[in-house]
Amino acid sequence: MKETINKSNIANMAMSVRKKQKVLTLIAIFALFMVVATTTSCNGSTTYNHYEAIKESSWNSGDTLTFNIPPQQQGSYALTLGIRATQNYPYKQLVVIMQSTVFPSRLTRKDTIRCNIADDNGNMTGNNGISSTDYLFHISNENLHTGDSLSIKIHHCMKPDNLAGLTDMGIRLSRNKR
Repeated sequence: MKETINKSNIANMAMSVRKKQKVLTLIAIFALFMVVATTTSCNGSTTYNHYEAIKESSWNSGDTLTFNIPPQQQGSYALTLGIRATQNYPYKQLVVIMQSTVFPSRLTRKDTIRCNIADDNGNMTGNNGISSTDYLFHISNENLHTGDSLSIKIHHCMKPDNLAGLTDMGIRLSRNKR
């Protein structure tokens, strides 16, 4: 009878060891996946990337979106405008006014930006997502000094005053390669 108990205990211990090995293997695979995902999905040169939601997907021309970019290191940066639009956006283009101010110098520039949203057939030209289409438009290259920050204000100048079909607007600042 003792032999049967000992064999049973050994079999249970072996199963327990195999279960622990499986759990440890799954944990190791998950950890490896997380390391790969974080090192390949992040662009180390992006220093600012933020989107503002457009309330109720209706943007009034009087509604100004403001982005305050924190102080940067000295260097050349690419400024990019991001737009998310649904199939409900009725126009081929979006025209926005962007005012950017560099602090502490208070150097201000105002640009009119024409963004192509759809082709001549009305097909959206951006990267299709689940519920919206994403667009990225290079705006300018900015030469910043150490400690410079940016304030960017954006509003549209389209007729009618209320634009439907836009869900988010964003700004990305990325360090240019030397």
